[in-house]
Amino acid sequence: MPTVTPSTLTPQPGTDRADSTAAPDALSDEAISHGERLSADDMATAREAQFTAAALAAARRPVHTAPAGVCGNCQARCLPTAKYCDEDCRADHERRLSTLRRQGRAPGGMR
Repeated sequence: MPTVTPSTLTPQPGTDRADSTAAPDALSDEAISHGERLSADDMATAREAQFTAAALAAARRPVHTAPAGVCGNCQARCLPTAKYCDEDCRADHERRLSTLRRQGRAPGGMR
């Protein structure tokens, strides 16, 4: 089977050109430009490098907290030392964060 490079792909009718020329996630840009195929080990290594780079980028992003006197859930004014305006807001925010963590989409990266 011949090796497919982005330059040999042509868009199919009814598809977006950007989608039809996109390389699969597992292939690195360098391998595609040279027209070589990656072994399973090379694909795993490339995927691991992508994951590590994404994790490092997420860890370097600053964590944004609500300013003092502003509810961390609804952004309403509250006591200057309080993080939430009431117990319902705190419970709602914790429930939402718990759901995001289970889905792997927790704010601030992989915390």
